[in-house]
Amino acid sequence: MRLYRQDGTVDSLLIDGPDGTVATAPAVKIRVTKTTANLWSLFLDQTGTGSSYQLQGSSTESKHNTSSYFGVFCDYTSTRSDKFFFDDFIVSGVAFQDTIPPVVNQVTVLTPQQLEVGFNEKLDSSSALNLNNYTLNQSVGNPTSVNFTAQDSSTIELNFASSFINGNTYNLTIQTIEDVAGNSMIPSSSSFFYFIPTSAGKRDVVINELYPDFTPSNGIPESEFIELFNASNKIFDLDGWILTDGTSNATLDNHILRPGEYLIICPPTAALDYSNFGATQNLISFPTLNNTGDNITLKDNNGRTIDFVNYTDNWYQNENKDDGGYTLERINPFTDCVGANNFIASNATIGGTPGAQNNQFDTLPDLISPILTEVLTLNDSTISLRFSEAMDSASIQNGSYAFSPLVVVDTILLNAPDNEIPTLKLQTKLDSSVFYSFSVSNISDCAGNVIPANSTTIALPSLADKNDLVINEILFNARSGSVDFVELFNRSDKAITLQNWLIANFDNDTIANLKVITDNPFLLFPQEYVVLTENKLDIIQQYPLSVANSILEITDLPTYNDSEGRVYLFNTNQELIDEMEYKDDYHFALPVDDDGVSLERISSEGESLDESNWHSASESVDFATPGYKNSQDFTHPKSSGTVSTEPNIISPDNDGFQDILSINYQFNAPGFVANVSILDRNGRLIRKLVNNELLGSDGSFFWDGITDDNNKARVGIYVVLFEAFNLDGNKEVLKEVITVASPLK
Repeated sequence: MRLYRQDGTVDSLLIDGPDGTVATAPAVKIRVTKTTANLWSLFLDQTGTGSSYQLQGSSTESKHNTSSYFGVFCDYTSTRSDKFFFDDFIVSGVAFQDTIPPVVNQVTVLTPQQLEVGFNEKLDSSSALNLNNYTLNQSVGNPTSVNFTAQDSSTIELNFASSFINGNTYNLTIQTIEDVAGNSMIPSSSSFFYFIPTSAGKRDVVINELYPDFTPSNGIPESEFIELFNASNKIFDLDGWILTDGTSNATLDNHILRPGEYLIICPPTAALDYSNFGATQNLISFPTLNNTGDNITLKDNNGRTIDFVNYTDNWYQNENKDDGGYTLERINPFTDCVGANNFIASNATIGGTPGAQNNQFDTLPDLISPILTEVLTLNDSTISLRFSEAMDSASIQNGSYAFSPLVVVDTILLNAPDNEIPTLKLQTKLDSSVFYSFSVSNISDCAGNVIPANSTTIALPSLADKNDLVINEILFNARSGSVDFVELFNRSDKAITLQNWLIANFDNDTIANLKVITDNPFLLFPQEYVVLTENKLDIIQQYPLSVANSILEITDLPTYNDSEGRVYLFNTNQELIDEMEYKDDYHFALPVDDDGVSLERISSEGESLDESNWHSASESVDFATPGYKNSQDFTHPKSSGTVSTEPNIISPDNDGFQDILSINYQFNAPGFVANVSILDRNGRLIRKLVNNELLGSDGSFFWDGITDDNNKARVGIYVVLFEAFNLDGNKEVLKEVITVASPLK
């Protein structure tokens, strides 16, 4: 047995009683009741006496408070059509008195100029269709027409002359509306937000701030966060958008992000704390932000990439802030330029600005031209270019790339997210015996700044032979708190890559601690230097004359003892290319403190294991020459005969000016044995430089003004006695007068 509400030809089930109660020849009484609270109940007396009513079900229904009809519906087969008998219909009770005014149930936007307003009951048409009873704010005013919908008189449609503006909140004021019983409604105001979803373009919404390393905190909650910022003039619903680090995907919930608004994304455990800073959404699968660097991508609900950051701890641009407690802030969120040039550590007192404009915010236009920072030859038909900032992809594709001798470019690949590392595929293969001049032109950065004139040399790397690269300088006893370095020099005529080369030390009576110099291509041209260190910035700060572009920061430099040790250099096949031994007494004898003083190779052509081929760097260059010619270099001394000296006046005070005497020899026959002595003006021996040493065809010996008893030679006249002989009876003797001087103070 069931109770229905009928609206025209539409039936709505209110109560569905137990099945089978009136299935077979029933003689029953039925009672239907309704309370003033609109509770309908269905009762059944299966005895037919009217004394044993049982409840079949109840339902609340308020649509109809009055009715002119009541009926019974029977569903039957043709054989039962004459088997139904009904009697004793009674409808009783107090007539309903409607004294409750109508109220608005909901306001729905149908079109940009049309609203549907639903009431809780039927309305009086004269008041409901009066235009003056409806007013919309935002200067829209009264509707131009009002109509009942096709459903019933409890729902109306309002049409306005002006279209609603996307992203605006409107208030609809309604007054003097009566229901059919004449009850007038209390004036009310209903608000609605007009929003048309739009598709986001690239960087319409940006990753504006990151907090990878929150320890120690300066005031921000101790938890990672990512801040999103709407940099467009559009409104977005972030429902279904994704934040990913490539490993885990976090899907955002519904959130309307208006132009200029921020949203803080964080793990659930930090949501309450970050909500104090602004609009916050917590994600269970929040992508972990690695302290030293990570790739974070923002995608819309269709999987399109809207923004990304590939940050490293170098983006802080401040070594005092990259260890924790400070956020990475985007400098200008409105430019298409991304990367390290558009991020920096926050200067906010608490370490960041979640939910607010970044402390480092700056919208000044980028007027700095890009620089071609590196050209790598990956193989004989592929080179990779690296620029100082993000480049315009169209300009890279249409740019000019010039080689001399001529090389033809086949295709250009943009294989980096910011277009700062394009790859050129070449039609013409590079020749390993040729050094090419290369330049780029007619390309610009993402801000439109054109690259200035440039030219660099590129080459295919050649295999290195022993001593093609030599250890040229070593700082093994750095100043307190600073780092060591080892400098290499390419004395060959080849271009040599250091990729997968090894550097080692001597430990436990064996070559030990082999460390890879670099996993990446790194080309060293003839007569070029490279400095290997763990902290490039520290070397530059300690030695301001350093050549920054010649310093290669490596992950792990072997530890070199402060008193003595050995340095070993191996190529990619682990073949020994060079080695040198050092001791602290190799240093110039006069300085009291050798901390921060490097040992320089005197001659790149001399032997690495020759103690006399090493000398302290001069004071005039701050005691080291990382990345450029050694202050004590005598690689190509002048010679005016078989044996000569240069200069004739020395001032061995380690100031970089004429500190060392070079004694140069050249013979036309092999097998000469030499003795070299320094005598004072009275003929007394003060220094035995060489004792019965077998010579080559040419070479040099060096004297730094130190006597055999480890004192500085006094100012005065000295004699260099060079004696050489061979088994054929040939003999060469040179006596050269030189002067030891001291600069005027």
